[in-house]
Amino acid sequence: MINDGSTICAAGVGGENRLEDPARIFAAGGAMEAPLEAKKAGKIRYILESKTVTPVECVHYAMNLPTSVVITGCDSMRILNQALNAARSFRPMKSHEIEALLAKTAQAARLGKYELYKTSHSFDGTWRNPEWLG
Repeated sequence: MINDGSTICAAGVGGENRLEDPARIFAAGGAMEAPLEAKKAGKIRYILESKTVTPVECVHYAMNLPTSVVITGCDSMRILNQALNAARSFRPMKSHEIEALLAKTAQAARLGKYELYKTSHSFDGTWRNPEWLG
């Protein structure tokens, strides 16, 4: 989930695009309650803490990669609208734009402190429980 700038590109259930889906998701008892509780419990990490890029830049970069789906976090209607605007404004990035974005994030990424799940055993349950691997 992206800190105070989460984005989501979502279609309705079964690929349908229903206008009432966001209201149902954000309503009391809706689907957003579980991730918000996980956030309060400290189980969801934030990836934009370095403030080197914007959420829209991250979504555009992810959409530029050879993937069929880009899934990102969302915790409010404001963030949903931000995501939709990011999707609508997307255009394939030129190589010099990619290079510039990667250069802009290189210093923050160098030590890995913003993605400890990649650089430490803190999020690796099999490190503490090797018997799970068989």
